Amino acid sequence: MLDFDPEIENVVNQIAISVGAVGAHYVAYRDIDIFMDVLAKRTTET
Repeated sequence: MLDFDPEIENVVNQIAISVGAVGAHYVAYRDIDIFMDVLAKRTTET
């Protein structure tokens, strides 16, 4: 698309994959944190 060297495209792809993986882990961590918070609130209500 931008006609970079293949080596530069590989580096950019690896950076994009790494950023995506970090983002996915952060989202999963937040989902677990929210779920645990909901469970904690339920236990205090009973």
